[in-house]
Amino acid sequence: MQEKITREMGDLKKEFEDYAKTQIEISKLHITGELSRCLSDFLFKSAMLYILIFILLFVSLAAAVYISELLDSYIYGFLITASFYIVIALLMWALRKPLFEWPSVKRFMQLMYTNSINHEE
Repeated sequence: MQEKITREMGDLKKEFEDYAKTQIEISKLHITGELSRCLSDFLFKSAMLYILIFILLFVSLAAAVYISELLDSYIYGFLITASFYIVIALLMWALRKPLFEWPSVKRFMQLMYTNSINHEE
């Protein structure tokens, strides 16, 4: 009787160790998948931002030159274009929480909450 209990406890210990190793492997794969997804998303968004900055630069230069020709003054054309971007920057600064902070926190919480639910299943 004692030997049977000892053998069953040994089997139970081995099954628990196998279960723990499997859970660790699942966690590693899950983390690797999430990191890969985040990295590729970051690289894609960085490339798109880089392209958009160049587009914005050339559109801004074209607008500044066009306004300069309308006003017959390069200084005023470029000042008006710069003033437009200053107004945009001030609006973005004033609305930074609802535009950037709150959606970022919400997205992060969804990511963490969703992953913890999927990981437990």
